Amino acid sequence: MPKLPSLILFDIGSVIIDVDHLEIATRLAQSSKDPRYTDQAEVLSALKSVSTILINDYDTGKISSEEFYKQMVSTYHLTMDFETFREAWNSCFRENAEVSSLVNHLGERYRLFLLSNTNEMHFECLQATFPVIKNVKTAILSYKVRSRKPERAIYEHALNLGNVPAESVWYVDDRIEFVNAAAQLGIHAFQFQTTPKLIDEFQPLLNNT
Repeated sequence: MPKLPSLILFDIGSVIIDVDHLEIATRLAQSSKDPRYTDQAEVLSALKSVSTILINDYDTGKISSEEFYKQMVSTYHLTMDFETFREAWNSCFRENAEVSSLVNHLGERYRLFLLSNTNEMHFECLQATFPVIKNVKTAILSYKVRSRKPERAIYEHALNLGNVPAESVWYVDDRIEFVNAAAQLGIHAFQFQTTPKLIDEFQPLLNNT
């Protein structure tokens, strides 16, 4: 086992908070006037293809929430107003209670940062809805730092902000390409696969007094 960390980085989506993109797709489909996008499966597919660049631009702060909304309305011919769209866009989150408990316990003993590819509407919702997110006081967010994982810059931003060497940092993410990018910098990074496995990985830290 590597030495005890001076900083722990946690991804948010699909680690602390489960994400169901189908819920977003369902709500958008219900609002669409375009026959191509009245089926939730078609919308879900489009979100991963047609809208990839748009979502990436939003996740890196290149466009505002209002501009993102306008472009989504234009693309999918939505009838919803901004607030209804915000609710739909934020409808995908469910807390992983066991991981949240782990994060809270680790936060009592170790420095924790959040490291997430996310956007303004999503993070505002996460902070307002889930105490575990609000309780972690430092978050490196793609839309604020204008860089997304697996780009080197976002990891370096976390290291610089933490003022710690990479070798003293632990990092967990569900995406293996993001794990590998962090590991290339010397960070002790591992992939979230199951909640029990994650708890086992961190048990030595919880047992340390």
